[in-house]
Amino acid sequence: MVFWWREELKAVPVQQRLLREESQKETERAVLKRKKEQEEEEEKKNKEEEEEEEEEEEEEEEEEEEEEEKEKEKEKEKEKEKEKEKEKEKEKEKEKEKEKEKEEKKKKKKKKKKKKKKKKKKKKKKKKKKKKKKKQRGCGHLSVRRELQLESKPCWHLELGLSAFKTVSK
Repeated sequence: MVFWWREELKAVPVQQRLLREESQKETERAVLKRKKEQEEEEEKKNKEEEEEEEEEEEEEEEEEEEEEEKEKEKEKEKEKEKEKEKEKEKEKEKEKEKEKEKEEKKKKKKKKKKKKKKKKKKKKKKKKKKKKKKKQRGCGHLSVRRELQLESKPCWHLELGLSAFKTVSK
């Protein structure tokens, strides 16, 4: 006859072994679980770090793009200013050309006026000469004219029978 407690006593080491094995398995599971959790945490951290790095890179790229855009805008503004300056210079040149043309027109008008005045003077001189020639009775020599004016006599050339309007050679 076997006593029940003996069986239990025999079963105790088996149970203990089973319990030990189960506890070992549980600890292994817990360790594996912890490892998995740690790996997951590390992966999460790595992913977060990668995402942060990517975000930083994207931000840097965006900043660089913004800077490039700003530089392009500055260059465009400089080009616009240069174009404006060129236009101003062109306008100044046009104004100078207009002024030159005006001055040339004025000069031409002055020349025309001078020519007209000269012509008028010449005409007046010619008229005066004609009048003087009509009045003159002598040869036109100064001394002769003075004498004639003083004495109111005909020219001595006329007395000799020469033409009254011939000039005297010196």
